[in-house]
Amino acid sequence: MEAAGARATAEAPLAWIALEANRTVHRHELRVRYWPGGGDETLLARAHAHGADIEWLAG
Repeated sequence: MEAAGARATAEAPLAWIALEANRTVHRHELRVRYWPGGGDETLLARAHAHGADIEWLAG
């Protein structure tokens, strides 16, 4: 993804969306990274593993 992100342009941007388990807080976290723009992660939401509830953090 880093290599693909390095090739991203304003005319051909790239976003990587990931939903991963955070075993410390026992929640799944929805994160996005954008290129161009440095590829910094933004935490969008935390959710129950089976979708019982979602806490939206960014929007």
